[in-house]
Amino acid sequence: MAFLFCFLFDLGFWVSGILWVLFFSSKVFEAFGSIKFPYVYPDPESCRLRAALAKDSGLESDYIFAGCGADELIDLIMRCVLDPGDKIVDYPPTFTMYEFDAAVNGALVIKVPRKADFGLNVEQITDVIEREKPKCIFLTSPNNPDGSIIDDEALLKILELPILVVLDEAYIEFSGIESRMKWVKKHENLIVLRTFSKRAGKENLHFSLVSSEAYQQSRRGHRTSAITGNNPNTSA
Repeated sequence: MAFLFCFLFDLGFWVSGILWVLFFSSKVFEAFGSIKFPYVYPDPESCRLRAALAKDSGLESDYIFAGCGADELIDLIMRCVLDPGDKIVDYPPTFTMYEFDAAVNGALVIKVPRKADFGLNVEQITDVIEREKPKCIFLTSPNNPDGSIIDDEALLKILELPILVVLDEAYIEFSGIESRMKWVKKHENLIVLRTFSKRAGKENLHFSLVSSEAYQQSRRGHRTSAITGNNPNTSA
C-alpha cells in the first residue's frame, strides 16, 4: 500500500507539472508536431550528433563518442576500465570528480603532487606507474583550477607509458592552444574529453564527447536519447 501511495504521489506530481507546461506554453504543441518519427526509438549510436561533432571538430565520427556531460563520461570510462581495487593516478589540485568517481567505482587513487609551478612531474609519474601498475591517469589541460597547460613533450612521455591516459580539455577554448583530439589517431591509449558547458555556456544542454580508438567498444548500447533525435536517416 505504501508503495502504491508513493507511486501515485510521484505520478501526480509529474502529471501536474506536465499539465502546467502544456497550459502555459503553446510551443510544446509545436515541438511535438515537428517530431518526424515519434514512434521510432532514438538512434543508440547517436549517428547524427556524432556526424555534427565530427564536422565541428575535424575528427572522423568513428573516433567520437557522445555522452550526457563530461561527468558521466568520466564515470563511464572508469566503469569500462576498472575493477574494484584497481588504481588510478590523480594530480591534485585538479577537478574533483576523478577522485569522487574512483571511490564510487571501488578504485584506489594514487595522488602525485604537482611541482611548485603546478606543472607535471613526469619522472614521478613514471615511477608511480612502473611501481603501482595503475589502470589509468587523469590529466587536465588547462587544469582546473589553476589553468596550467600540459606541454606536448610531457604528454608524449606519459603516452609512452603502459597506461590509459584521459586528457580533460573542458577549458581548451580559453587557452589559445590547439586541442589534442586528433592525437587519438596515433595513440590508442589516449582519450580526450571535450564539453559544450564551458565553450558555449550550455549548462542546460550539457553533453561532451570522447575521442579514442580504444573506447569504441563502449559506444554501442549507450544512449543520449534526449539530444540525438529520433531517426538516424533524417537530416539534422
